[in-house]
Amino acid sequence: PWASRVVAGVKGAHFQVRFIEEAAPLGLHVVVVDDNIENFVVEQSVEHEVERLKKLGKDDYMRRHLSFRSKQPALGSPAFEFSDETELERFVRGAVLGKGQAIACKVRQVLADAEVTSVRELTSLLKDDTSGTCKLNTRLKAAGKKGMMKNHVETLRQQVDKPLPARLIFVKQSKRKQVKPSKYKSMPELAELICRADEEMKIQGANLWAISPSQNHYWMHSFGKAMRERATKTGVFCDFSMTLGLVFGAFFGFRVLRDPRRYTRYGQVKDDVERSLRYWHCDGAIIRYTRYAAVKNYRQLVGKFSAKKGG
Repeated sequence: PWASRVVAGVKGAHFQVRFIEEAAPLGLHVVVVDDNIENFVVEQSVEHEVERLKKLGKDDYMRRHLSFRSKQPALGSPAFEFSDETELERFVRGAVLGKGQAIACKVRQVLADAEVTSVRELTSLLKDDTSGTCKLNTRLKAAGKKGMMKNHVETLRQQVDKPLPARLIFVKQSKRKQVKPSKYKSMPELAELICRADEEMKIQGANLWAISPSQNHYWMHSFGKAMRERATKTGVFCDFSMTLGLVFGAFFGFRVLRDPRRYTRYGQVKDDVERSLRYWHCDGAIIRYTRYAAVKNYRQLVGKFSAKKGG
């Protein structure tokens, strides 16, 4: 979808990224791609397909090429429904963080009984009326419901005006035959990955994202399998890592900020490590989609670790 916006660079990747950071429009999402990438791959999410390819003697039976049309569901089955955490749910999660799941459930139930639907409404109801009673409890009493405990009210009040935690994506198995399609359904898989990365950078407060630095299908599939088990157990879908790790320089994206603290200074090969550390130091966050990898043609990289490249 962005064929008309591709810019071919010149030799010297670290100079190109620096030029983009200083010349591109502020806030633009830029994706940097090496010219010797042959394919993009993703781990196989459907276990019976893994077994089938293994029996056929395929060397890389736990991964597949990204597709322009047909897609494998990340959770291995299309019978799952996804929904974004609401602002109110994020407010409650931020308020009860570290206080235990039981308290979180009680608070959510009371808010449901009071038919609170937004953070703005809840903030107003947390104030006391002229008699000194919390407006939320006044509403609950009028509806014949039990009021919220005083310490829970104080817990919610402490969250007012504080930043909300980054939104989660909830997932559950659907009983319906037709599941609502993803908003990225019509996109090729690579375009979908780039669009999702752009969205997650905004949500997570990150300004740099990447894919796996390794195309080893065992490693990629182990991450995907752990992600699916976690989603089934917790009901939360997250197919990327936010921990500190290498941002593979062959394919990555960043937000143009024109911030000199983020500029690499020590040449190629080293600049992958340097960029990863500089962005982590500034943001405390890097998004890495480790289910995905790039297959490069290393045969063309004669002397790739020469002294001139800074390696």
